[in-house]
Amino acid sequence: MSVFFGLKQKKLNEFNLNSEAKLKIAIENYELKTRESFIKSKEIAESLKSDGYKNEKLEDLIKKINESESELLGETKVETKELLDLTLQVNGFNGRHISVTDKVLFVYDENEKNIIKLDINGKSASIAAKKELLDGTKGIGAYDGRLFTLNDDGIYEISSERKKLIDADWGNSLIYLYSANIYMVDKDNNKIYRFSGNGKQFGDKSEWLAPGVEADFSKVIDMTIDGSIWIVTSSGKIIKYTNGNPNQILLGGIVKQIENPTAIYTNENLKYAYVLDSSEGRVIVLEKNGQFKIQYVAEEIKNAKDLVISEDEKKLILLTGPKLSYFELNN
Repeated sequence: MSVFFGLKQKKLNEFNLNSEAKLKIAIENYELKTRESFIKSKEIAESLKSDGYKNEKLEDLIKKINESESELLGETKVETKELLDLTLQVNGFNGRHISVTDKVLFVYDENEKNIIKLDINGKSASIAAKKELLDGTKGIGAYDGRLFTLNDDGIYEISSERKKLIDADWGNSLIYLYSANIYMVDKDNNKIYRFSGNGKQFGDKSEWLAPGVEADFSKVIDMTIDGSIWIVTSSGKIIKYTNGNPNQILLGGIVKQIENPTAIYTNENLKYAYVLDSSEGRVIVLEKNGQFKIQYVAEEIKNAKDLVISEDEKKLILLTGPKLSYFELNN
């Protein structure tokens, strides 16, 4: 019995000594007051508490971490405001995607096949297209005030009528219009195509990825373009393609990794890229080299389907289905 209790006491002493050493490291990291050191301090403190280590200094550290987390991690809680109730234009409207061009928003309800057009300030709203023009539509894009749709059988331009521009010879895809060109991510064939345009018509598709580049686009859920093509996958991977070559964004400095993103947005005039993470009720702001800048959190963000940013980068607009809401940016 004495041997048994002796061994037990020895293990307890070793546990306390190891834990005390870890706690010292956690306190030192907390006192450095950088985002990276704070993350390390928090991880150690939570691990010690989970292991059952009891110490007044640990409890004090955890209290300090909880009190200063938002400030040190660049997290800002925001209050959203209503920009426009889209159901005032179409009863039962439930938007899923926004496409923006020249401060004009096109909001698409993919279930009921309706598109509402409005300016970025929420004014001058009208119905841009109804079901009879949108049969078979899988996605939308916009450029220079014009509206385009990706359909089962090709790409159309939508005005008072729909005009077919390109016959389909691709798999399940996403489109985005940029600099008069149509860009397409073909998820089935792991290709990116470009249809070069001159402002009036589009040419045949050409492969945009650099020679020898292999990709897996099967999990891509959204794309945006600022000269480079940014894609985000359902697993949280963000890849930026420049001149056809990939550069995976590693999200340096972020506290909680993105596991189930909803959408991504940037353009050539914006300083940052914005990732919507509805499941966590946050929008993550990234430097264009992937470094974490700040994240905005709000309960309303959990309902968001898509987002865009005003050109002066002072307002973030969220699509929550039947409504557009916004909050002010301070990054």
